[in-house]
Amino acid sequence: MAVFSGLIVFFSMVIKYRRGVSIAVLFLFISCFALINSPWSDSRSIFLVLAMLAAFGMSWAALELKLTRCFYDGVFFLFLGITFFLVVFEGYGPKEFNVFMRGSSRNVYSALMLASALGYVLSSLSRRENPSLLLLSMLVALSFPLYGRSAIAFSVLLLLIVLFFCYRRIFFSISAVGIIFILVSSAVGDADFGGFVLGTNFESGLESARFDILKQYVAQATWGSLFVGGDYTEFPIIEAYGDNPHNAFLRLHGYWGAGLAVLIVCFWVSLILALKDRNFMIVAVLLIALARAFFDIVYLFNLFDYFFFPAIFYGFFRPYYLVLVESPADRVVFHHDLKMAQRDAF
Repeated sequence: MAVFSGLIVFFSMVIKYRRGVSIAVLFLFISCFALINSPWSDSRSIFLVLAMLAAFGMSWAALELKLTRCFYDGVFFLFLGITFFLVVFEGYGPKEFNVFMRGSSRNVYSALMLASALGYVLSSLSRRENPSLLLLSMLVALSFPLYGRSAIAFSVLLLLIVLFFCYRRIFFSISAVGIIFILVSSAVGDADFGGFVLGTNFESGLESARFDILKQYVAQATWGSLFVGGDYTEFPIIEAYGDNPHNAFLRLHGYWGAGLAVLIVCFWVSLILALKDRNFMIVAVLLIALARAFFDIVYLFNLFDYFFFPAIFYGFFRPYYLVLVESPADRVVFHHDLKMAQRDAF
């Protein structure tokens, strides 16, 4: 029902604003490959196309109708509030979060919370506001009880990036204090930082079966499967992990074949345009979202992906984030000129 509503929103936006035709053509092209792989995937390949289109419509409507405070900020605040209550008052840890969402693990929960944080950052930037350091610091602190390496690493990275681009003086002050602390601790022989990883999945190291899965998938792929896609569950290593490739790009390739290549081109175009416009925060959000997708199949594509669509499809959403410049006050300011940017949008 939610996907159906998102589809209605997308096509309503296309009809009203006479934009988005190129996006619809992109989805139509991908749908050809999705139909081929529909039988073995139980139509999940087609559902992902519909979910992507629905999420696109939600992102577009939220930005165009200036509803990001509700659909971006509000969801992020809700996630933080619920997680804070569960951790502080209910004593939740990784075991409890693993069963909190029916049919989903703590990895899914942490991925949703990170996605909402990315959406909050994009929402703030669209309004020429700096994201709140307090809220992003809460995100980092609440990621530790979720145990996962990705949840912790990407939340810390997002906080550091916001500090650097939006609060540069604070960033350098914290960096200086941190360096001094490390040097002093090393000098007195008390430089044991292992406590930061206790109770998290970092205790098991940085090795992951995901890289072995990717290596075997590439090694055993044929020219035909590379173009058309195919049943990735036939690979022994993926079958051993419950038919889960643990990589959104591998899943998309199985579902869409060469359609994934076209999608990656769109991501590259968005990255290049954001760099050209000096929208470095957009670049950061784009890379974090795609990097997180590399380690699991939670992202790309589900309905909640609308949080970071303005970044990964920046070529289309460029009118809302036209130019990023740095002011003398170390603030991030956007010059929003819709008519100019529409000429260069997808």
